[in-house]
Amino acid sequence: MYRSDALQSDCARLGVAPYQGQALAQLLDRIDLKEKRVLEVGGSNLPRELLFDAIGAREWVSIDIIAEGSYQLLQQSAHYKREGIEPLSKGASMLGKRQYLILDGAIENARDLPTGYFDVILSITSFEHILALASALAQMKRLLAPSGWIFTYHGPIWSSYCGHHIWVDDEINFNVEGAIPDFGHLLHSPPAMFNLLRRTYGDLRAERAVLQIYHQPRINRLFYEDYLTYFELAGFKKINAAPYARKEVSPELQRRLEAHHSGYHIFDAYGMSAFLQ
Repeated sequence: MYRSDALQSDCARLGVAPYQGQALAQLLDRIDLKEKRVLEVGGSNLPRELLFDAIGAREWVSIDIIAEGSYQLLQQSAHYKREGIEPLSKGASMLGKRQYLILDGAIENARDLPTGYFDVILSITSFEHILALASALAQMKRLLAPSGWIFTYHGPIWSSYCGHHIWVDDEINFNVEGAIPDFGHLLHSPPAMFNLLRRTYGDLRAERAVLQIYHQPRINRLFYEDYLTYFELAGFKKINAAPYARKEVSPELQRRLEAHHSGYHIFDAYGMSAFLQ
């Protein structure tokens, strides 16, 4: 097995983001990817030196929605130029012909790929962006070998304190503490949020933030419990899910959140990691 300390050293050396290293560590602690056919849902930016030289995968296919001019292409242009990007529609004819294959498209549209082809399906910080999650899970389940596993590590999810996941600019984004009030997206209406933010950021930037928080389809706005329900509805027999990066919620705030969102209780989880079989 690939030791955790070796993984972290290789990730740092190859410029892999810490959250990607954390996700891979959880996966590799449980499943050896050596000589495995791996499908990555989202991502598409992990270096081949890590995937093949270090981890020892047999074949790595990434299905990712790669918009022209996106930050992926701008920040990692050398990687994408080296590996190339093919449309998902060509994927079925290219499997097994390239060790590393990046397909541009949505996993829910992967109907032409062969059933049971992949030993492991991995997704890092992507599930929160999948709108058609039921269809996506159905395709992942179909593509997975009967004894295979799906592993997802995703967040921030909608039910967390920064689940709005917005990125208006360098000042207004989910990584800046206090840019949006914690749980504000769950406690305020769009007009109330606009009125709150305009005092600090002005009307235009406040409006951009509100559009991202409540309306733009860049996140699915699913609560922690919703993911568990979708996993069950997809028919997975083994579901081992756990929260990560938990942040304590006071009893008073917990009562307010539950009052606004009847039937939901888990608000302290920034993200979820889950193994599905």
